[in-house]
Amino acid sequence: MKRYYNQGIAAKGHDGHEDGDSLLWAALLLAAGEEGQAKAIRNCQDMFAQMYRAPSRVGKAEKNSFSRDMATGFTLAAASHQGLRDVAYTNWIGYTLENGCEACKEHDGRCLMTPGIYWWAHYMGVHVPWYYRWTAFLNRLYLFIACFVNPVGYQLHLAGVSLFIQKKIGQWGRLEQKAAEKLAKRQPKNAFFQWLAGNKKEAKFLLDEVKIVILYEGQGRMHQWCWEREDEERAWKDSCGHDIVFMDLLLSSRK
Repeated sequence: MKRYYNQGIAAKGHDGHEDGDSLLWAALLLAAGEEGQAKAIRNCQDMFAQMYRAPSRVGKAEKNSFSRDMATGFTLAAASHQGLRDVAYTNWIGYTLENGCEACKEHDGRCLMTPGIYWWAHYMGVHVPWYYRWTAFLNRLYLFIACFVNPVGYQLHLAGVSLFIQKKIGQWGRLEQKAAEKLAKRQPKNAFFQWLAGNKKEAKFLLDEVKIVILYEGQGRMHQWCWEREDEERAWKDSCGHDIVFMDLLLSSRK
């Protein structure tokens, strides 16, 4: 499977220089077992602990240098790798708390730090203020509702990434299982959602179908992570390659 990296981190496009989604994709690959992405994610942080989308963007004054989906991805990486959690992630949480909203605004003015980020940080042993510690129990209900109401496509995929974090931190129960089953029902051709729901045979079947399409038709523009798109988009026709390897890693893991 053809795929590209830019300064060590998962990238997209035929030249491999498109890295706007890199931190999230690298986190998913790391969570599935590609250990080399840990260093690349660490390199997305500057000396002040601020995070960026990719190593090539560190220190650059861009409007959209980070986002909520990247923050969720970084949290998944921290849940999957103790070294990242103990240093880079802990320092970043401290940075956002110390510097307030000015440290974590998206380009449209919204704060990218949702309560869920701090709730997860608390569950991973990172110090957060008392009001996040006392309300952390709401996280599971919040995620459950998101799997039912988030629009299909990238927003529903983020709900799936959030459930993946729940798996990693050992908070998987009936609520999470029902939520995963809802994802699989809402997008039945999404191999990642089927895997989350425990339907590994169906996930493998769907992945094999995608591989056959790519084998005969190629990877197109190589700019898509197909599991974050609607089934009807057939985004695997423009697969970046990392999305396919990600599912291969998940299905081959015994964990």
